[in-house]
Amino acid sequence: MKLKYQDDLSRFPDCPPIDSFGRTCTVYCLVFQAEAEMEMNFLPVAINPNSNNALAKTRCSGYGLSFWDKMQDLLDRFISQNYRKAKKEGKAIQKKYHVPPAIGTHIAELNIRESDGRMSQPNDKGHIDFHPFEGIDLHQRITQYIHIPKS
Repeated sequence: MKLKYQDDLSRFPDCPPIDSFGRTCTVYCLVFQAEAEMEMNFLPVAINPNSNNALAKTRCSGYGLSFWDKMQDLLDRFISQNYRKAKKEGKAIQKKYHVPPAIGTHIAELNIRESDGRMSQPNDKGHIDFHPFEGIDLHQRITQYIHIPKS
């Protein structure tokens, strides 16, 4: 099957990487739940018009979707900078999460099938690059929407 964004991916050698593969698993990502915003779900950073990440267009991973293998790994990516700074300085403050509203309002749990696309192995922070095949509707793979906790 042809990968979505194949024309863009073909500009990069070994994209997606040779060690990426299809698999059946549960993953987590940021999404919008409101119907008016759902068209913004499952857009790679390099394609998303709300992204200001010019570097994404120069990398294979910029055309992949960001998934995480555990919900906590996703949340840890968005721990507030104030919390990180306080932790470095040895101060105790309440952990808070900051997810920019332009990239999602909820966490989606998805059950991905082997036939949906190719994914990398999770890195040490649980992040996965997922390259879907054309014609796959990932909204159908959402099993639940989860509110992003404030702390």
